Amino acid sequence: MDTSDAAEIRAEAVSLLERVTRLKATEAGWNVIETGIDALVLAEEAGDLKEFEQATRELEILAGNHRAKVGTVPAKPAPPPLRVRVDHLIHTLKGQKK
Repeated sequence: MDTSDAAEIRAEAVSLLERVTRLKATEAGWNVIETGIDALVLAEEAGDLKEFEQATRELEILAGNHRAKVGTVPAKPAPPPLRVRVDHLIHTLKGQKK
């Protein structure tokens, strides 16, 4: 993949992460979403762009499947520690847009 592909993949991840920060989910839902964020962080730290792209797609599925539907069990925004991790990852990825 060339650098424009890498920049596009990172931009997609940033967009997804920004949407994730606005989600409301149950505690169990956030636990599942967090596993997707963990995979994304690990791939980013390893510098593995293919794995990063796959983790982004998986997180998108997890987040879509576990966001709370209106009127269902009490849903909450992301727990503060997870929000901090996501914000840090967004900042890191935006700094890599080259």
